[in-house]
Amino acid sequence: MKKLIFTLLMILSYSAWAEWVLVSQNDETQIYIDPATIRREGDLRRFWTLTNLKVRNKSGDMSWRSRDEINCKKERDRSTSITTFSESMLGGRVTGNFNYPNGEWSDIAPSTLMSFAMAYVCAK
Repeated sequence: MKKLIFTLLMILSYSAWAEWVLVSQNDETQIYIDPATIRREGDLRRFWTLTNLKVRNKSGDMSWRSRDEINCKKERDRSTSITTFSESMLGGRVTGNFNYPNGEWSDIAPSTLMSFAMAYVCAK
């Protein structure tokens, strides 16, 4: 029980302290990045992303935080962990926690939300 309470406090304090910057949006989704978390290793960038939905998805979630990686040279991305939330801007209750330490890389298509996120993090 103590571990659960500690985990919840860490999640709440992380979302409260993060300085999220809106980097892209469309009619359905907003993508934020915490610039303080961007780590550069050659062409690779690791960072935290907040995805905020304007309408609840089929799973009942309104937002999620993910640990993402982008290869700036190859224009590919992947998420290594995702935590989903019942309300906007990481609010409400945690509805899921997923880890993908060896997740598959995906190509980033031009003019997509992730392409604007890539432009932001690769400039850092």
